[in-house]
Amino acid sequence: MFFINGIQWSIRYVPAFSEYLQRSDGSFTIGMTDGVTNEIFICDKLHGEKLRHVICHETVHAFCFSYNVVFPIEFEERLCNFVADYGEEILDLVDDLLALLRMSA
Repeated sequence: MFFINGIQWSIRYVPAFSEYLQRSDGSFTIGMTDGVTNEIFICDKLHGEKLRHVICHETVHAFCFSYNVVFPIEFEERLCNFVADYGEEILDLVDDLLALLRMSA
């Protein structure tokens, strides 16, 4: 269990073809965020970097729900992928820049 903006969330591992991983068009995915139940569902077959990427992606959806940030779904998916792909690199650079600024102050 974890909190975003004071809202309790949980992550549940579920089987690959679980109803919780089924999209509205009937296809299946490997991660899904439910903004009604405040749960993130993750395929139990994932591990390593793929698991990290999917959890990051779904957590961005949870942030959007928790802060009532609404985008068209295509944009939201791009945003979630962008953060999952580059978020760590961005934060590492920010930490490096802050360290440099502290040294020059």
